[in-house]
Amino acid sequence: MKNKKRHILFLLFISSISIYSQTSEELNNYVQSQIGIQNSHLFNGKTYSNNYRVLSTKNQFLNESLNYSKGAIVTQGILFNDLELKYDVFNQELIIKPDPETSHLGIIIDTTRLNSFKLFDTTFINLKSGSIDNGFYESAIDLPKIKLFIKHRKNKIKKLDKKTIHYEFENKYEYVLYTDFDYKLADTKENWIKIYPDFKKEIKKFYSSNKTLEKLDKTAFMKKLTFYINTLNKQ
Repeated sequence: MKNKKRHILFLLFISSISIYSQTSEELNNYVQSQIGIQNSHLFNGKTYSNNYRVLSTKNQFLNESLNYSKGAIVTQGILFNDLELKYDVFNQELIIKPDPETSHLGIIIDTTRLNSFKLFDTTFINLKSGSIDNGFYESAIDLPKIKLFIKHRKNKIKKLDKKTIHYEFENKYEYVLYTDFDYKLADTKENWIKIYPDFKKEIKKFYSSNKTLEKLDKTAFMKKLTFYINTLNKQ
């Protein structure tokens, strides 16, 4: 009888190890299945309506994609995978397709409860701070002492063609650093020098040496500068 009890306890012990050895993604998937995405608050928003007629590929969506794409959301600490999403950058609205098989209308997600979302292999974090505009920022570089976030925006351009009004949208980006426990705007050389006055000489030299890159690809320039500053910090 004692051996039988020991056997049962051993099996329970092995079972508990198996449960705790699951990845966080597996656990989140389990929680998601128990809650049921249809019963969550994700579909409590208003129906999305696209009010802009665009004749070119320069639309208001992330990656200029008019179609829904597979993505993920973290809301109130719970991960929801394999969702049909698209992001209206101009209106800063994340849209979900409730039922990929039957639904034709998208629902705007209540972003106040969202921690983050991932779309096109890009993670967006919902930042809340008094020193920057609140909202979703791309997590571009995540290092222990310095983090680079990118705010995606779109400029709307009104077009008139044969008495027909239509629109085009141009990408615009804002750059924010998280360092010394605060978020700081880092769009210009002056911003960077203000954040890192001890590296004033190095920052000026970097801007001078990378003028072409800054002009052609500002995001690549900012990423390169972030890694450079991180190297200087280590020294």
